[in-house]
Amino acid sequence: MFIIHLGALSSSGEGAFLFEIKYPQKTYLCRFEFTHFTMTVADLKPKEKGILNAYSSSRIAAKFSLLGILPGSEIQVIRIAPFGGGYYIKVDGHNFALRKSEAEALFLAQND
Repeated sequence: MFIIHLGALSSSGEGAFLFEIKYPQKTYLCRFEFTHFTMTVADLKPKEKGILNAYSSSRIAAKFSLLGILPGSEIQVIRIAPFGGGYYIKVDGHNFALRKSEAEALFLAQND
């Protein structure tokens, strides 16, 4: 499997991601456009949920796409380590541990 990334988040919080995920049997072409994000996973409190909408960089997009953490995934914060430590999250029924910098790089959809 590999990913081709063709976009990124600008300093104003606007941009688009276009990438291709290839498996031996199937290929997915994904495009995500966004205008402004203010909430990240790091802003959630324990037991709060959000829907992943975008990544902050192509490196983050590649890493979390390979783990199956894709835009549209529901993310719930289970626990936050003390003193600005890591985040223990649940994504679509699977548990992950994130660094604070990674939690800040995952943008959530705004609630309307």
